[in-house]
Amino acid sequence: WLKQVLDRGNAEPPGSRPSGTAKHRRKRDMEPITFALRLLLAWAVPIWAFTQDDQPASIVGFVILLSFIATLIETWGFVRELGLPARASKPRASRRLWSFALHLLPLYLLQVWMVTFATGLYLASSQNVPAVSAEPELPQSNPDPVPHVPLLQEDAPPAAVAPALRAGPQAVAATASSPKFELDAPPEALRWNPKTISVVLPCAEEREYALKTVQSVFQMTPADVLHEIVVVDDGSSPALSATHLQPDVQKKYKVTLRRHEDTVGLIGAKKTGGDSATGDLVIFFDCHVAPQKDWHKDFLELISVNYRRMVVPQITGLDIDTWTQVGAGGGLSKCYVTWDGDFKWGGTDDMYMGMLSGGLLGMSRRWWIETGGYDVHMMGWGGENIDQGIRCWVCGGEIVAAPSSQVAHMWRTGEARTGARYKHVGDTIMNRARAMHAWYGQFARKIYDFPSFA
Repeated sequence: WLKQVLDRGNAEPPGSRPSGTAKHRRKRDMEPITFALRLLLAWAVPIWAFTQDDQPASIVGFVILLSFIATLIETWGFVRELGLPARASKPRASRRLWSFALHLLPLYLLQVWMVTFATGLYLASSQNVPAVSAEPELPQSNPDPVPHVPLLQEDAPPAAVAPALRAGPQAVAATASSPKFELDAPPEALRWNPKTISVVLPCAEEREYALKTVQSVFQMTPADVLHEIVVVDDGSSPALSATHLQPDVQKKYKVTLRRHEDTVGLIGAKKTGGDSATGDLVIFFDCHVAPQKDWHKDFLELISVNYRRMVVPQITGLDIDTWTQVGAGGGLSKCYVTWDGDFKWGGTDDMYMGMLSGGLLGMSRRWWIETGGYDVHMMGWGGENIDQGIRCWVCGGEIVAAPSSQVAHMWRTGEARTGARYKHVGDTIMNRARAMHAWYGQFARKIYDFPSFA
């Protein structure tokens, strides 16, 4: 078709005698148009490549380079022919568009191969872990209060050495697929010798309670054991650093301050703190507690036997006026999980426990990284303990109660002073639904037997 168009353009008008000079003049008048079309043909594949998704910049750049070289060659030929007399510049075959397109065929084949097949090889070689098949999504037949939410298996990229993974079944995939991870590792492979502790305190508008908690942790933890106190200011206004945790206080009590300008909730604040911690152990406390003397010993001893252990202290009551423990101890620690994705206090007579209450717990920093921290799609608070607790067990870990470690905790009594001060974000029911659908398999649908999910 292009050949016919050009041949018609080069034809003499009806009734006129062909003139050699006029014929060459008309062909030379067409040269700028055909030259522009030839350049457009040379850039056809790069233009097409830009419309494709997930193209590596290096491959697209090389495709552009090839077309640029072809453009330079064609431009040089065009400029060279412009300097010749009309009859002296015998038309080259490449000046016809159809013939020029044939000359571009090797270039097209190379460029198309790079954009398709070579790109696939590049992306495959850059993948660190095998792809994980996606699980079914939450059913849409129950839109309220649990809307359509994708499950966790495809939420997270592969983990680097230091940053934490996102939570959910992808944590199992990341650890189980690693050639260095042994799910049923022998006891001797799990032993180690932790020395230091990072205490993470998620705080939102807790002001004087935050300061008292920091002081209590600092005073009750040996200096050579306490590596840092990571305080995460979750959107307090004004910032805690301007009211109760000023720079001099931070320096005095080994405080590392992290801040969210907007409140993201307890789960996100704990994840920020856990990712920032650099001690051998990462201990999570609420921002209204008072750990008791020697509280740290059980954590160091129990986790040294198995770095995959999560330890929960004995949780006692706190007198917020004196900031001291109520009574002589004998607190709560053990929990079990229920079919509606919640927990209840209680358990067996041994040291092991099926579930976490969520607020007070500790683990090795290595286990925090390997199991993936918290699910970034869970907002506010509630449900993260179910996800983290089940994940710990199925990944080859265990949860135990500390027999002697006591941490006094301010309970919500209904009194104004013990009420939550933070801005409520997220949906606890949604969080529990994500945990259930991530781990309960075919039994996850049982949550719809409960009124909260119906």
